[in-house]
Amino acid sequence: MKVAVVGAGGIGGCFGGRHAPAGHDVQFVARGCHPAPLRYDGLTVEGPAGVFGGFPAAGRRAEAGAA
Repeated sequence: MKVAVVGAGGIGGCFGGRHAPAGHDVQFVARGCHPAPLRYDGLTVEGPAGVFGGFPAAGRRAEAGAA
């Protein structure tokens, strides 16, 4: 399944972070000053369920493609 998470903040990051380890194709979309670090480092989610990281992130909706 392809998932595009528009808004890679606390809620969107957690939502996508739980889908990616399950094998879903997840793209995170951010705005403002956040896309550059996300493109460079990806997204890491830390929480009670564990640490998930290195997910690729698109900077703009157009970069995420069709989801």
